[in-house]
Amino acid sequence: MGKNYFSQLSNLFLHTGNFFNKVEKEKGYKKILFFYIIIASIVIAVNFIFSVIIALANSNSHLIIDSFISAVFGVGAAFAFPFIGSAIVHVGVLVFGGKKGYFNTFKPITYASALGQIYNLIVIFISFLFFVSGFNFTNPALASSSKLIFFALLILIIYLAWLVHVIYAQIIGIAKFQKITKLRAFLSIIFIPLIIIIITTLIFFIIFQI
Repeated sequence: MGKNYFSQLSNLFLHTGNFFNKVEKEKGYKKILFFYIIIASIVIAVNFIFSVIIALANSNSHLIIDSFISAVFGVGAAFAFPFIGSAIVHVGVLVFGGKKGYFNTFKPITYASALGQIYNLIVIFISFLFFVSGFNFTNPALASSSKLIFFALLILIIYLAWLVHVIYAQIIGIAKFQKITKLRAFLSIIFIPLIIIIITTLIFFIIFQI
């Protein structure tokens, strides 16, 4: 890991297009996967520490146990998620003309997922600042309405930025590595999620009608 890893992570966050230019010739799954796993593990560890601090402050031993189980599950999921997420997107890539193989979908999706983890880290850091200022995360209703609204709006803004930035990274990465247009890359990304939303909506509509 070290200085070089965090330099790459910073480049991915601040200069996403330039980052993809530098990794264009990368081959093999291992390096890309572990790039994601490292930042995901950092986020999981920091979130676990934060959860333990909250649990100790509120004498809640069950929260520590739940947080530990979530952390273990999260580390395991970090190994599987890039492959599953890439497979879902790759179906759309095939539909919209991508012919450069699964690896060239895996690469941008996994790096974009690492980018998303940076935003998760930012959310945890901001949450910790609110906790230090007296915000009660075990019972947010006890917080003043203004502080609660400000916290909710701040987190919403961060996650909107996360959504836009991650999708942007996926689009330019898939377009570059799959040699398709950015429009086709965007359609590839939303294809399966859109189908799932339509099917789910139809199911709920049918159930409701019944």
